[in-house]
Amino acid sequence: VSLRLAKNLLEKGAEVFGNEPKFDLWLNTENLALGNIKPKSLFDSTFGINLLIDELTRIEHGVLA
Repeated sequence: VSLRLAKNLLEKGAEVFGNEPKFDLWLNTENLALGNIKPKSLFDSTFGINLLIDELTRIEHGVLA
């Protein structure tokens, strides 16, 4: 997994949620849009991180499902 991609995810998450603790809560909570898995479980692949970035973009734009 690219460190740049992981850094982009962390920056995007903090931006969307306003701070790191809220983003961390989101990462550790089962997510219906992701098939009832915890977002942090997708950190192990480039595909998973890109999926999370896409989901954060949807949240940012008010598209929650």
